[in-house]
Order: sequence, then C-alpha cells, then structure tokens
Amino acid sequence: MIKDIINKEPRTFSELIFNISNAIIPYSKMVKHSNASDIYSGEEKIPFHERNPEYVSILRQEFAVIS
Repeated sequence: MIKDIINKEPRTFSELIFNISNAIIPYSKMVKHSNASDIYSGEEKIPFHERNPEYVSILRQEFAVIS
C-alpha cells in the first residue's frame, strides 16, 4: 500500500483540488477552548432541589409520563 503511494507520479494542481464539502474538519481545531462560566460542562453535580424552581417545573413537564 505504501509502495503504491511512493511509486505514483507527482500530482498536478488540478488533481489536488478537492470538494471542500467532503472534508472532515475537527470542530475542536477550528474553535479555541472557552472557559465560559455560563456553560454547564457536565462535570459538576448539581442536586435537583438546588436548581431554579422554574427549571425544575420545566423538567418535570418534559419528562412527565402521560397516560
């Protein structure tokens, strides 16, 4: 497999152009890491009873079992 790559002739510029819509670019490489305090990282353990009452009611409505 490596021999095939080494034995190939040099490519022309037109052969090197590719469709960027097929490229895979890691999001982490494009955007700098931010330590924003308003974003929940998922690492903190916040007891349910300590959350905002409005948030608690929304969660209860979202996950309520409707019979």
